Amino acid sequence: MRRPWAPQPGTATSSVLLWVALLCLAPAIRSDGRPRAVLTLEPPWFNVLQGDKVTLNCKVFQTPGHHSIKWLHNGSALPIHQNSYTIPAVNMENSGEYQCRTEHTPLSNSVKLQVSSDWLLLQVERLEFMEGDSMTLRCHSWRSQPLNKVTYYHNDQALKYEFQSFDYIVPKVNYTHSGSYYCTGFMGHISQLSATVVITVQDPRPSTSSSFKFRYYVPFYIVMGLLFAVTLVCTSHLRERSIAQRRTQSALYLDNIRNLRMTDSSACGMTEVLAWQRPIHLCLCIHILVLILLSPFLRAAEGDSCPAWGEDSSLSLASSVSLSSEGRDVCEL
Repeated sequence: MRRPWAPQPGTATSSVLLWVALLCLAPAIRSDGRPRAVLTLEPPWFNVLQGDKVTLNCKVFQTPGHHSIKWLHNGSALPIHQNSYTIPAVNMENSGEYQCRTEHTPLSNSVKLQVSSDWLLLQVERLEFMEGDSMTLRCHSWRSQPLNKVTYYHNDQALKYEFQSFDYIVPKVNYTHSGSYYCTGFMGHISQLSATVVITVQDPRPSTSSSFKFRYYVPFYIVMGLLFAVTLVCTSHLRERSIAQRRTQSALYLDNIRNLRMTDSSACGMTEVLAWQRPIHLCLCIHILVLILLSPFLRAAEGDSCPAWGEDSSLSLASSVSLSSEGRDVCEL
């Protein structure tokens, strides 16, 4: 007669190895692998004056087909499909945030463009810097009219003066460079004053992005650890129950040989042993699916927004509900 199946110690070992592999591969599972487009400004100043020429360049890491690039301005689509978008003379309506994408890539980084109406403007690439970054300030006149006797100020203290227009460059900024900046200059015989620009220099060590990722990773691995513990408990309980069933089956089998007949209890014992093969596989399948369900939320740690259910997630909410009902059955076992 065919001997009934019973789980061996190797089953628990295989479960442990599977969970270790899943936890190690979690970062790869949460990444969709699609490269993002990169959007840049040319010239690099985020603040410009009316009438200035601005070019936005969308760099994609593939060879897109014709009319494949899409541009967004404040969330609204633009009728532009080239890699670059040039505005010969910007106006106030061109202010806002710009993004680009292709059919096969997510949205690019957001680039802010601020258009002002003034005689003089202190231009800067961005308002936030990290310690060690290079910072360049430019005192820019309307329609690039000749500018002389230029002075840069930091927190109302004069930094540098030159008769001709020049850029003020800081090779490596630190926290002392935070504060308000403005510039003055003469356009002809008239002195002009720019608006104040507030610049912040941050310390790279207490990174907000790292703490943001930490808030997502810790709950994820806690949940994975709990599920891993449940799997071990289920596996151990299954193994002990199966060994007991196997001993009972062996005793019944020996009695049947002596009595030369098969009792009903023997068939029942075999059925129970075979029935106990299912929970371990069901437990592992449910936990793998839970890992897949949690992976979209981990993408937020990379800066992406969490997708809605049914978009990038491989399972719908209905399927997760059905999994919950199956999980209750496993716990009852």
